[in-house]
Amino acid sequence: GEPYKSEEAARLAEEAGRINSQKELYAQNNIDLDAMQDKAAGLLRELGITGVQVTVCEKALLGPLPEESSNEAAVNDQPGAYIEFTRQCGGVPCFNQTSGSWSDDMSMEAMYSAPSYPEQGSIVFDADGNVRMFSWSDASRVTEEVAGDSDILSFGEAKQKAADHLYWNNTTQYTDGYTEEDAKTKLRFEVEQADIVMAYINVKGEAELVMAVPAWRFKTQGYGTYLGEDGIMSGVESLYNKEEVFINALDGSPILMPGMERMMQGTGDEGA
Repeated sequence: GEPYKSEEAARLAEEAGRINSQKELYAQNNIDLDAMQDKAAGLLRELGITGVQVTVCEKALLGPLPEESSNEAAVNDQPGAYIEFTRQCGGVPCFNQTSGSWSDDMSMEAMYSAPSYPEQGSIVFDADGNVRMFSWSDASRVTEEVAGDSDILSFGEAKQKAADHLYWNNTTQYTDGYTEEDAKTKLRFEVEQADIVMAYINVKGEAELVMAVPAWRFKTQGYGTYLGEDGIMSGVESLYNKEEVFINALDGSPILMPGMERMMQGTGDEGA
């Protein structure tokens, strides 16, 4: 009824006010990001973390720590800096696929999936340069360099491979699950970003090893249109999945999220 509506309106107004005040605080954050990046590099050296590079360094708004929020005195959000670092190879950072959709009946034949994620971490500094948060995972060690400069797939070739993979990824792999609705839906993917990165792939017969290879990374936004004549959504395009596609720039094979081989065990040979 009406009382609920007015309570909800008051809650939304309060939330909007909070968001606006945070936006203002964020805009006032004049922290020296270059100095913070230098501070991060110094911290990593001090900890003996080598072979990584900073990939993100941006302004942040820090909420109170748990012990601060339990005090009587209110603690306002503080300006700070958020930093991410990741393993690099030849000066190029390593990344992994972060979004996609699969089912356990899909074959991984002619695809890669590393057993582990690239080394990565994050640091949060407050305005005084104090470390407010630090995380670091998947530390790795280089055991061998197999090849230096190599010829890589052109953008045009990689784009076609990515389109093929998006088709595979969004087509039902088993006939039992294929519905009439699927047949009446048209999907379109817009590439929002395309770049060359390094990515981990699995090494056949070596469960603990990974190999870093150059990869084309495509970040895409999907749109779906229902083509059936019935229903109010007929012919209307709406947002669909956001998907990332990684294509091995040496041989054109898709590189899936790390750990996919274990999830899809027995569905095909790993690696291309």
